[in-house]
Amino acid sequence: MQHKTAQAEAACGAPLLDAPQAPKTVVVAGTGPARSPQSSHLL
Repeated sequence: MQHKTAQAEAACGAPLLDAPQAPKTVVVAGTGPARSPQSSHLL
C-alpha cells in the first residue's frame, strides 16, 4: 500500500497540492479505494 500511496502523492499530490482537496485525496488513497482515483488521475 505504501508504494501505491507514494505514487498517488507523487503523481496526484503535486498538482492537487494547489487545490484544497489534496488532503482528502491522500486520505481516500490510503483508505484502500486508491485504485479508482489513481486510474482516473492516470487517464
